Amino acid sequence: MHMTIGMLGKRVAVFGVAGALLAAALSLTMRDKYISEALVTVQNAEGHPAVLQSYRGELEPLVRRALNRDSLIGIIEKRHLYERERVDTSIDAGNL
Repeated sequence: MHMTIGMLGKRVAVFGVAGALLAAALSLTMRDKYISEALVTVQNAEGHPAVLQSYRGELEPLVRRALNRDSLIGIIEKRHLYERERVDTSIDAGNL
């Protein structure tokens, strides 16, 4: 079998386009995944970094209240977040 450079170039181009089309099709079928992270810095009244253990009793209820289901649903609805995803799936379906 005799293969020329022109033939090889055509095959590479065909397979490259086919791979790009396949990758595009797969990316459209995948759901978006969102991850949110936060860093909370706590200082005492003098402006010095506070030791977490000394403020844990005060911070845990605040964090729990800020991150509870009703609070997060309120933020999502108020800011019109995830509208595309909420068309297909209700927030009440336990997806939060």
